[in-house]
Amino acid sequence: MAVLITSVTAAGGPQIPSGGSTPHKTLDFTGRVIVSGFVDIKDGPQGQALGSAQAIAGTAFDITVNNLDAKKYEFVAVHRDTQDSSEPWVITVT
Repeated sequence: MAVLITSVTAAGGPQIPSGGSTPHKTLDFTGRVIVSGFVDIKDGPQGQALGSAQAIAGTAFDITVNNLDAKKYEFVAVHRDTQDSSEPWVITVT
């Protein structure tokens, strides 16, 4: 997979598995890309970008998403140039 989310943590808190829930409104996403470029974290592949960062192939990227509403999200990392996206990381913000 060209884009991969490897972990999600609550800001300053615990790691949140896919399928998990959290009361935290700020989440930190870590992942990797095969091709360098900008990566957006979205709610679904066609969703609006919630956060973004420059990613370099072979190194981890970190993106913080703030001010999340209480709802179920299907977070994906999307490479802006290739439009490749990660598998969804499902989190319910309570």
